[in-house]
Order: sequence, then structure tokens, then C-alpha cells
Amino acid sequence: SFDAIQERLTALQETTTQVRDLIDRLSKLDFQPGSVPLPPHGGDDDDENVATELSGEINQILREEEEDLELLAEEITDLRGGKEGSESARRKERLREGLTRLEGALKSARIDFHKAQLTARRSLDAARRLERQILLQSYATKAASTPSRSGANSPAPQPQAALGPRRRHTQRGAGNRDPDDPAAAASSELTRSLHRARQLVQDELARSVTLHESLHESTVQLRQLGGTYGRMEDMLASSRDLLGTLMKSTKSDTWYLETTFYMLAATLGWLIFRRWLYGPLWWLVWLPLRLVFKTGSGAVGMVRSGSGPSSGARMEVVDGGGRRVDVEMGVEGTVPTVSVGGGGEGRKVDKGADPDSMVEQVGRIVD
Repeated sequence: SFDAIQERLTALQETTTQVRDLIDRLSKLDFQPGSVPLPPHGGDDDDENVATELSGEINQILREEEEDLELLAEEITDLRGGKEGSESARRKERLREGLTRLEGALKSARIDFHKAQLTARRSLDAARRLERQILLQSYATKAASTPSRSGANSPAPQPQAALGPRRRHTQRGAGNRDPDDPAAAASSELTRSLHRARQLVQDELARSVTLHESLHESTVQLRQLGGTYGRMEDMLASSRDLLGTLMKSTKSDTWYLETTFYMLAATLGWLIFRRWLYGPLWWLVWLPLRLVFKTGSGAVGMVRSGSGPSSGARMEVVDGGGRRVDVEMGVEGTVPTVSVGGGGEGRKVDKGADPDSMVEQVGRIVD
């Protein structure tokens, strides 16, 4: 939640302040000659001094704080901010700003820590150099006082052996005058040059050790970043696959939704037409058109029947030959007739006439 993440950010800020105090303490360490034992065999073993312990503690705290910051960044990213301009979105933005400030403070603390390490290393090396010089001076003083004491405690020479001691005394005097010899001066100068070279080598070695530590820390951080980026790549690949699956399912869902929408729209249109438009259209449009059409058709039929010949009724009759013939009523000459009269005597038929002539005439009339 927002409150829990805010509390963790506040705790990390307090931790950063404490680390700042430790870094200031490390940079202000003042080593006195003899406070730190010299490394054996002229080495640079710094496992047993205050600066090394303090540096290890600061480095451990900084690493833990960086890991906590990475976790907090992921949690803040996963938070739901809500709509833009809402209270949740503003709180999430404030958390991001606090995280950014804390990351900047942590980077600055890391840089100051490296500077404090270099400062403490220089102070330690200076104290050790001064301690070595004091030891060399004490050894030189002891070496110079030892021959004088042995000469004062030796017995006086015998008179008969005066020549030998004189020669030995002459040789000792020559030995005492060795520092004025050019070879001795060159040897002293060479010794001082070697001391300076050794000191320069020690300084460069201290710088290289610090750079090696920085390189090691950078390597660890790069590995952590590589692991983080690897997880992000896996997450992006999974998101890409999920997006493809969603796109495929979205297409089919879209088709189903569109079909359902069209069916719903058609159903709603039919219901609206049937409920509100069918009755008014029937009475106001369809029925008047139907009446007008029927009235017009009747008028046209009446006009046609009044202007053209009237078609009479048709009937089926049997002629004299026993055949059935359709004739039209009301047309003269279409119906076969028989003449009667003469006192009951039938009509004389012309024997030369064709008995089918009347049927043919009726057929022609019908055609």
C-alpha cells in the first residue's frame, strides 16, 4: 500500500543520513604514528584498522540500501494509480519523486564514500611513513651511541703497544671520515631515492587497491543490472505473447460482438416498427393507397366496359351432328336454329348442301 511504501522510503532516508555521518567520520580519521601497527614484511595488510572496518560497514549498508531501492521501485511501478488527476495518481507520483531523490542521494553518498576511502588511505599511509621515519631515527641514534659507550668503557693502552693503537686509531678516524667520501654520499642519495620510489609505489598501490574495490563493486552492480534486465526481457517476451493471444481472442470476440449488436439492433428496430409505426402506417399510408388503387381499378374497368363491345355469356350446345360447340350469347347467327312450320312438316333440306357448313360457320365465328 501507499503508506507502507512511504514508511520504507522514510526509513531508507534515515539510513542514508546515518551513512552520511559514517562517511564524514571516515574522511576525518586522523591516524597518529604508532596508532596503527605496521604491516609485516613491508606489506599493505589493512585488515586490522579502524578505516577498513568502517569502510566495510559503510559498503554493506550501501549495498543493502540499493537492493531495497530496487525492490521499492518495482513495488511503486506495480501500484495502481487510478485515473489521471485522482488522489491515488498524485500519491504514486509523490512516491516516484521521493524514490528519485533517494536514488540521487545514494549515488552521491557512494561517490563521497570513495573519496573518504582515498582520504583515509592517505592519512594511514602518512602515519605509517612518519612511524617508519621515527623508527629509523631511533635506530640511527642507538647505533651512533653504542660505539662511543664501548670506547669509553675500554681500558687504556699499554705504553709498549702505543704504535699499534695509533695505527688503529688512524684507521678509525678514516672510518669516521667516510661520510665525506663521494661514494658514501652517492650511496646515501641512492638510499633516499629508493625510499622515495618505494613511497611512490606504495601510494600507487593504495590507489590501485581503491580502484580495484570500485571496479569490483561496479562489476557486482553490473551483474545485478544484468539480472534485472534479463528478468525484464523475460517479462517483455511474456507480455508480447500474452498480447498476441489477446489480439487473436479480441478479433473473434469483436466478430461475435458485432454480430450480436447487429441482431440486437434489428430486433429493436422491428420492435419499434411493430409497436409504434405499424398501426399508424397501416391506417395513414397502406389503407388509403389500397382504397385509391381499388377505386382507380374499378373506374378504369367501368370506362373500358362502357366504351368497348360487351362480351355476352357463353354456353355449350349440341348441333345436329351430335357435336358439342361453345357459342356466345347475344351474337346473331352463332346459335344453331331449326325452322319449323308447314303444318308440322319439317323444313326441306337442300340435299346438295353440306351438312357441316353450319358447324364450320359456328367454328369460324367462335375463332
